[in-house]
Amino acid sequence: MNKRHLKKTYLYLLPSSLGTTLFYTAPFFVMLIFALGGKNDIIELGKNHAFSVGAQNTIVFLACGIGSALLLGMCVSLVLQPQSFSMKLMMLIPLMIPSAAVAVIWRALIPQESLVVLILLLVWKVTGINAVLFSAAHSRIPIEIVESGRLDGAGRIRLFFRIKWPFLASSVFFASLIDLFFAWRTFREVYLLTGDYPHDSIYLIQHYLMHMFRRLQYGRLATASLVVIVLVVAVTGVALLLTNIWGKDIDQ
Repeated sequence: MNKRHLKKTYLYLLPSSLGTTLFYTAPFFVMLIFALGGKNDIIELGKNHAFSVGAQNTIVFLACGIGSALLLGMCVSLVLQPQSFSMKLMMLIPLMIPSAAVAVIWRALIPQESLVVLILLLVWKVTGINAVLFSAAHSRIPIEIVESGRLDGAGRIRLFFRIKWPFLASSVFFASLIDLFFAWRTFREVYLLTGDYPHDSIYLIQHYLMHMFRRLQYGRLATASLVVIVLVVAVTGVALLLTNIWGKDIDQ
């Protein structure tokens, strides 16, 4: 690539780079300044009842919701094996419905407010996309390897974990990241269902962040955001490490 084409490339990248720096990178560093500037904010955050309740409920919501959606999506992909475009599109419909319509439907079907209802909402929303991803991963597994495992006398459970799982591990990791993304976006429906100040049993960490922002408590807001970022990065790193370990069986 000559210098002229290189200058054009930088010129095309300039608008997006400026937008990313202005709206994402700069606010992130401002958040770090607020978070690291208050030495006692982390200690006070741990003693805060609202943050503790929100963190516990959010962990249960994410663990149970994402875990159930991954398991159910895997079962759907194994049983139905959706390959047609119409079936895949039907499974993705929950992601296309507007948040207000979802809130109205769930309010009419399940008027009770509980953490179980929020978990069911997340499972209903992301199970379809998990099934589509897992069915695509299943189609990439070499049939010869599966048939040789059956000839060796491997049962369904052993066949899945010993032969299919190394090929599916990367797809499960990718699906878990997508589920985590949609889990945070599900707060829109949660807010429409529960309001500003819900019961402690359904109080999530997003409620706490929203309240700190409204009260202009930027120190606590930044500290809580930093804690959430660190936990998400740590969990993602562990999941990626396990995926790489399981994926080594394919090369062997």
